[in-house]
Amino acid sequence: MVKKINKKTRMYILLGVILAVITVAAMAFMEHRAKNNVLASIEDEHARLEYFTRYGTHFNLKGSLALSEDLSFNDAALVLRSSHAEYKIPLNYEAADGKLSFAASEYINGGINLEALDLGDYLLLLRLEGETPQGLLSARYYTFDNETAYEGFSYYTLSNEGECNNVVVEFTDGEYAAFASSPKTFPLITVNVKQVSLPDEYCDFVLEVGHGGDDSGAVGYLEGEEITEYEINHDIASRMKALLEEMGYKAELSHYDNTDAPSYGSGGRAVKPNEMKAKYNFSVHSNSHELDAYYGTEVYAAQGSDFTFAKLLADKIVSESGGSYSNQDLNAPSYYSVADGVFVRLFAPENVESTNREIVELGAEAYENIRAYETNYYYMIREIGGIVTGAYVDGRNPEYDSNPYFNSNDVAEPYILEMNYVNNETTLRSLYENPQGYAKGAAEAIDEYVKALKSAKYENIAEK
Repeated sequence: MVKKINKKTRMYILLGVILAVITVAAMAFMEHRAKNNVLASIEDEHARLEYFTRYGTHFNLKGSLALSEDLSFNDAALVLRSSHAEYKIPLNYEAADGKLSFAASEYINGGINLEALDLGDYLLLLRLEGETPQGLLSARYYTFDNETAYEGFSYYTLSNEGECNNVVVEFTDGEYAAFASSPKTFPLITVNVKQVSLPDEYCDFVLEVGHGGDDSGAVGYLEGEEITEYEINHDIASRMKALLEEMGYKAELSHYDNTDAPSYGSGGRAVKPNEMKAKYNFSVHSNSHELDAYYGTEVYAAQGSDFTFAKLLADKIVSESGGSYSNQDLNAPSYYSVADGVFVRLFAPENVESTNREIVELGAEAYENIRAYETNYYYMIREIGGIVTGAYVDGRNPEYDSNPYFNSNDVAEPYILEMNYVNNETTLRSLYENPQGYAKGAAEAIDEYVKALKSAKYENIAEK
């Protein structure tokens, strides 16, 4: 039997529905008004966005703003602004000759820490802060004209058991109408941060297993037994993967069996990290030299980096493996050490000459953007980093596939981990008998650095 609802109950239900509709409408109106207030505060003049990248875990950008003679300010910053929050992001800037030039970071792997953003919808703005003649705080806000060849990007933060945030940066148009007859329109950079599950096709880290197949890499001998670099690299990389997954991250190997995996094309060593939207790529290798006197760990990073992460990787690998830093003493324009165990290698003039001579002999035009002492030498750093690291493999060489991300500004941050030397019997024994120590050191460094990124928070100046 269906029980009838009396008139009084129906009235309460109706009143409840009406109240809920009014509440939702009121909240929408307040949100709209607050958003309109944000839009109303934006200046008519626009800053110029001249360069931007998503490299690893950071969003870097550079630009400028024409300064009028009557515009004075004490500080410049980027802000992520919503109707209820305004997060201040420090900015490097210089005002000279009527122009403000700015950059989110001087380092290629610096800028806006995407791991530190709170959930919400924001506008990215340039804020100039000063004081009124009465000594009161005054701020002006500017949006950006996108003068780059790139649009926005979608970034998945480093995951925890498959859960992460999705940060979507988009370029769009905004309109504010204080009066219907005179609407104000301007370009906007919107930043949306929401919680999601990491898509199955993506990962946090790709671990490149150095060598494989016909290319076994360097060879060493222990008590007459041949030990190949590939064997060591695969063992350490597999252990790193297991340790990182125990920590809650998602990691993939470049290849899982003893094959000569291609460098480029879909699934290639230098392509897979960006196909999988990895934040970092770690190339696991073992070093070799014609002189047995060389030993120790070497971590290679891209020129122009903040080397904090690279140094942490070197420190932890040495500590957990019981090894030592490399004893290579390098100080040349194209090949040098920036800290114990941390190195940068660039194209020397002879490398530029030989590379272009080879490509011309194959019937193609010389590469126009390889520069001595500027272009990163190792392809697992150069090509993964796209425009940030000077990638150039664009398909003109008929002997191998192209790198579809050579001109991308939305890329993983790469490192090469030369764990130790295989041609020195002492260090080869360390690699062969203690692969877990090397893997543990690298994994612990990664976890420590990620936790520091996630614990960092930007100041909410709206709460002041």
